[in-house]
Amino acid sequence: PFLFCELKQLFNAFLFFIPGLLIGNVHFLPGFLETGIRQKGINTITIGLLSLWSTVLAFIVGSKGVSKRFKFILYVAVLAMLLLMVFSVSRGVLIAFLMSLIISIFIFQKKIYQKVFISIFLACFMTFYISLTVVDKESLKTSSIISEEYREMRRSVYRLTNVDYYINDFKNRMFLWKEAYNLGLESPILGKGAFWYRNIGPSTPHNIFIAVFLTSGFLGLILFLILIVAAYNNIFSLAKEEQF
Repeated sequence: PFLFCELKQLFNAFLFFIPGLLIGNVHFLPGFLETGIRQKGINTITIGLLSLWSTVLAFIVGSKGVSKRFKFILYVAVLAMLLLMVFSVSRGVLIAFLMSLIISIFIFQKKIYQKVFISIFLACFMTFYISLTVVDKESLKTSSIISEEYREMRRSVYRLTNVDYYINDFKNRMFLWKEAYNLGLESPILGKGAFWYRNIGPSTPHNIFIAVFLTSGFLGLILFLILIVAAYNNIFSLAKEEQF
């Protein structure tokens, strides 16, 4: 159903992502476990994100009053989803999972923690834009010559543990964000229009906040921030509700 009268129904409905992800990707896993190389031709980032979401949902459902057999199945599914997260070879997905896990342990305990969380989010957002303003674009440039060995290792699980990859990739991303930010400053109030986020480097700025600023300016960015804060406030207020 598309309409739910209980949160439990909503969670159970979205659990169907788990068999879908397993059926769609299980045949890739033997090759990945043997080589540690991310598969070509499939969107592993989306797989990682859906696996992260499914892991969280399985934990939520498993923590409710369900039978031991069903709980065991859910936790086996969690292990499978964690494996698919590694299979995606996405550092962003794994970092988001670990941060969410740590934050969720305490964020629902007291309202003051929720207010602190939103304040930190806004402070980080402001710091990010200040850094884009003051950082020297030239200092972010890395070598444009990349060996085949380096390219291959960038698609492997090795990139999850190697510090050099984190530094180089972060500088490359920051360079891209700075480039898009400077372009957005040409029309800072209303932005340059809906298509412009597709005109940057590898098709997008790879950052939703930069993309919104580029297309919709500071006005659109403020509205987007209000939407995020309102969404978090709703999540916090509904966290202990069983009935809509």
